[in-house]
Amino acid sequence: MSFTADNELPDDIDQLNKLILSQQRLLSSQREELQQRDKQLAKRDERIADLEERLALLLAKRFGRSSEKLDHTQMSLFDETELEQAIAALKKELQAETEAEKEERSKPKAKSQPKREPLPDKLRRIDIIVDVGEEEKARMGEDWEMIGYEDSEQLAVREREYFVKRYRRCKYVRKQG
Repeated sequence: MSFTADNELPDDIDQLNKLILSQQRLLSSQREELQQRDKQLAKRDERIADLEERLALLLAKRFGRSSEKLDHTQMSLFDETELEQAIAALKKELQAETEAEKEERSKPKAKSQPKREPLPDKLRRIDIIVDVGEEEKARMGEDWEMIGYEDSEQLAVREREYFVKRYRRCKYVRKQG
């Protein structure tokens, strides 16, 4: 039922209640539509402000001075509220990371030793044997025997030729006697 200003309202209470309910529904649906439009307009305004800021930056970059002097347009692009929000977000993130690091530190870790890859086998090897001197052998006595070598390799170059110097240090152990 629609009534104009020329029409009179009905005298029946049930009809008046129905009329009021229909008007309330109509008003609530219009309010929801207005709220949705306001949200859309707010999003558009944010997007427009962002695009204007980008445009100003691009124009300043393209047509502005290329020296490092501070320009008044640069200061107008600086927004302290955005900076404060970014700082607050970074502080929260930093706090979360430090708490995570503290938890990781409390857990025991198995440390792996760094290991160098061996030099290629195709390179020529020159053995340099490093042994204990004769005087020291005499001081050690006869109850020591050599059980092997401890090897370390070093890459060397001589006259455009690569080779490996292998230092072989003698290892001794006391005889089981």
